[in-house]
Amino acid sequence: MLSQYLKALSGIGKVDSVLDIGCGTGGVLLMVGDYFKAKEMVGVDKDIRMASGRGINCLEVDMETGRIPLPSNHFDLVMTNGMLNHLKYMDNTIQEAYRLLKPGGHLALNLPNMSSYIQWVPLIFGFQPSDVHISQYIHCGTIFNNGSPCSDSVHGATARAMRDLLSHHGFKDIKVSTGNPAIIGKYSKYNWLVKTIGWIRPKVWARRIIIVAEK
Repeated sequence: MLSQYLKALSGIGKVDSVLDIGCGTGGVLLMVGDYFKAKEMVGVDKDIRMASGRGINCLEVDMETGRIPLPSNHFDLVMTNGMLNHLKYMDNTIQEAYRLLKPGGHLALNLPNMSSYIQWVPLIFGFQPSDVHISQYIHCGTIFNNGSPCSDSVHGATARAMRDLLSHHGFKDIKVSTGNPAIIGKYSKYNWLVKTIGWIRPKVWARRIIIVAEK
């Protein structure tokens, strides 16, 4: 999945400064920063202990409503990976990304695709979509993870919805690509099926959407 993400970023030009909103452990920020040989890397998360422990410059902000205490028009690249689906609404994060980007800078997003087969096939059989959780404690009504600890994903989005949202907040030249991360653990034997289904309609049925947009 990381290789697909870097491929989507490969055409955006020189990147000296990177901001990762929802940086988690900071691993993706470090890899992307190294890929571009960035001189400045900053992470934002509501819990910065893991990333700070790796020596990353981090800011603690709740992106539901919080403002990032950094100057406007500052970064070449702002990215968020697997974080937007944990928010009730995405507007505040998108607005902050736009504010913080330099003119001509780029926003990169990676999030669950709600038009993926992994969301709508369970619905046909009366199961809960895998990335729409109704409990902050356990997976409820899902096929594979029922009763297991929850990752608190609230929702995903379709590529069409993200185009509309980004355009509304001023972004242009919106490019969409897709990814199908491998299944790990006891269900890894089904990876052949994941790849096959994902390739039938890759722009619509893939498990993840990757979007790169310009300010």
